[in-house]
Amino acid sequence: MTVMKTLNYRSSAVALSLAASLLLAGCEREPQVATVENHSISAQALMAEAERLNVPKHSADLHRLLEQLIDRHAAVAQLKALKLDEDPSFQRAYRKLVMDTLLEHFETALAPSLSVTEDEARAVYEKDIKHYTQPRRVRIALIEFEADSPVAFESHQQLSALPITEREALFSRLAVSHSKHRPSRYRGGDVGFFSEGKPSTTWHTDVINAGLALTESGALSPVIQTSNAQYILRLLETEPETVQPFKDVKNNIMSALKADKLREIKHTAKAQLRNNLSIERDAAVLASLVDPEAKSIAVATEPTLPAAPLN
Repeated sequence: MTVMKTLNYRSSAVALSLAASLLLAGCEREPQVATVENHSISAQALMAEAERLNVPKHSADLHRLLEQLIDRHAAVAQLKALKLDEDPSFQRAYRKLVMDTLLEHFETALAPSLSVTEDEARAVYEKDIKHYTQPRRVRIALIEFEADSPVAFESHQQLSALPITEREALFSRLAVSHSKHRPSRYRGGDVGFFSEGKPSTTWHTDVINAGLALTESGALSPVIQTSNAQYILRLLETEPETVQPFKDVKNNIMSALKADKLREIKHTAKAQLRNNLSIERDAAVLASLVDPEAKSIAVATEPTLPAAPLN
């Protein structure tokens, strides 16, 4: 009996010694610099924060940083004590913070795919070459007559009788005397450019087509009759079709491609929020919440994560 007691005593002593050794070893592995309620602040955590903030290992700086960490943990402890962490507005803000943090993590992981090469930009340029093409344009002067006025044909005869290079002065005088289009009547009838393939909200299609049909500077159109007016057009100048060189638009294309890739990264990052998670929906419950009289405002909402307790 005495032997058994001695063995038990020795076994207990060994166990206590081993536990003490493990506890001491644990303390050596992870020394603590402070404790707030049940939360410990380890030396490793303090130094990691100092490194993150580039705080020197000076006594005063480390003391100040430790007090900041204590304040943060004290705030969390008080938040829990007051049960403010159960407040819906706090939980909404917390879930948004969680989502934003995860999105930033996923986007950072995907960031290398943001690179755009010149070959990619050139492929876009060649595929959408029409986008970088300025169509042929003609600068037109016109006189807008009343729809039933005989002056239009009389004026056309007078202008046609002159050599093509001598029509400008008479055309300007006729515009001042007869043109209904006030913005241009004192500018020799100059209404600016008509572009091929670009409809106009100002001028009738027949007027645009007549202007584009002129090819020689100074040439006149026939009298163009529309339901509201008659027109005589005179060609002032022509600008041929031009294509912007790739070197002039390369940077804009690359910026647009990068923006497209960034949008795709954000889309992919959002999709990854649901990876490997079991998600179920109850269509019947959702249907029971619908008000058949409600009008949709079609507002897209950001997905939210389930509420999670603070650790």
